[in-house]
Amino acid sequence: MIIINLSGGRRTEERVASVMNINPFKDRDVAERPDLVVPSYTTRLPIPAFLMAVQRCLLSLQYNHLSTTFFNLSKNRPLHKILETGREILKDQLPIRCLEAVFVSLHLTQPVQEVERIPVAFKTIFRGDGSVCRHIVLAVRYRRIFGALGLSRRATLMDKELRYARLSMLLDDYMAAYEDVHHDVLAIKVGLPVSHDSASNDVPVWRYLCLRMSQLKPGEWRVLCDNFSEMTHELSHCHLGPTTDAAAAEGGEGDSDDEAETRQRIDIIRRGVVPLAPAQQQPQKRTASVRPGRLGMIPMVPKRALSEKPVTKREERRV
Repeated sequence: MIIINLSGGRRTEERVASVMNINPFKDRDVAERPDLVVPSYTTRLPIPAFLMAVQRCLLSLQYNHLSTTFFNLSKNRPLHKILETGREILKDQLPIRCLEAVFVSLHLTQPVQEVERIPVAFKTIFRGDGSVCRHIVLAVRYRRIFGALGLSRRATLMDKELRYARLSMLLDDYMAAYEDVHHDVLAIKVGLPVSHDSASNDVPVWRYLCLRMSQLKPGEWRVLCDNFSEMTHELSHCHLGPTTDAAAAEGGEGDSDDEAETRQRIDIIRRGVVPLAPAQQQPQKRTASVRPGRLGMIPMVPKRALSEKPVTKREERRV
């Protein structure tokens, strides 16, 4: 029996047995999974080719159709912890979903400084039964051209090639794919670029810009996305703080965004002007206070000086 590390380093055969009982592919003739080839970035390898190799690696891991997951899906963690989960996924080579695919993509593209990684999450509703679905991909930008890495049940909702001149064009492609599967997009949440510092203790900003389609004018979201993509570097250094993720499900998106904060961020992107960070106040130097007197402004003597023995004229001459 295969023993899988499922939670906190604890290995349990009972949990594996329960997963095997609900396995939808049990006793079925399923093709063998192709060997996993983990790409390694070198400067000799063209970056578009490397990104394609990363996507092939995600496809080799295959999508997890089970009702349980095998890895830590919390996004509200320091970046180095998320990268550690990405390494663990490649080591265990178990099926994954869209959020784990983003973790692996971040880990593999970490040494590629020229690539900007921006998480993009979708919240949709299925027209058939009204069920709400969530999905997340990792948008990538190289030389001002956008693409995406990801994994999904639908091939059209996974990766996108590096061929989109604007972020709105990339998201339009996903919107059309959702239309084909009879989903209405309720919201798109775009994060800030993820740092390339593998030792960073900062939590990535997974959703800085929240675009609720029902609250925007037709086509306005495209303008906001394009303005946002031009301001990502400035916003990374001066943002209002990441919104706490309340859920860790597939695409793990909570709905606890502060409305005032969301409107403030949209107003900033509409104007295209990033507010300056408040300057740190320097501690004021203590100066002697003064009070009016008969001979003008007389410095007030500190209480500590009053307790000292006064210097006589004779002692003053000796000094």
